[in-house]
Amino acid sequence: MAKEIWELEERVPTERELFFAEHRKRFDEDLKRVDDMILTALKAQIVIERQMIALLEAHGRDSKHFFFTKNKIKECKKIDPPEVEQPIWHLLSKCSWVRNELAHPSMMTRAKD
Repeated sequence: MAKEIWELEERVPTERELFFAEHRKRFDEDLKRVDDMILTALKAQIVIERQMIALLEAHGRDSKHFFFTKNKIKECKKIDPPEVEQPIWHLLSKCSWVRNELAHPSMMTRAKD
């Protein structure tokens, strides 16, 4: 973290400078936490997408016809693999929506994926 101005000037900070320094520190901590959450969600989505593609291909479906996650989920749900209970598909849809909100914040008011 960069030094504060009072540290560079080797002086006692004002109350206002301490206040802003504390809030900058909290902001940086929050930013790291949010960055970690976004990275985790995106990594999980990539892994899940790859598994759904493998499932589609294993059942003779051309995964290129299922570009969007919601379409992959619908088709995988039709396959109904015994390893995946039906409520999981609903959960994956919700997770996909969260991932889209994190990755595309400008799309918050648009339709869910």
